[in-house]
Amino acid sequence: MITDFFHRLHFSTPTLQQVGLMAYIGNSVRASVRDFLALSLVRGHLMLTWDLGAGMCKKQDEVRAE
Repeated sequence: MITDFFHRLHFSTPTLQQVGLMAYIGNSVRASVRDFLALSLVRGHLMLTWDLGAGMCKKQDEVRAE
């Protein structure tokens, strides 16, 4: 049985030139393991940043939000 599961987020900002953290999952800075996953809005682009132990990686969408 296959079940589709979707969530939709909607938010608005006064300007798309802002930079903001939308979601963060991870340990505290004092923890010995610093794995994390972060979703940010960077000047109109969604950016996913993560580090699961092999070094930090970033992926940014190519189409700017309107």
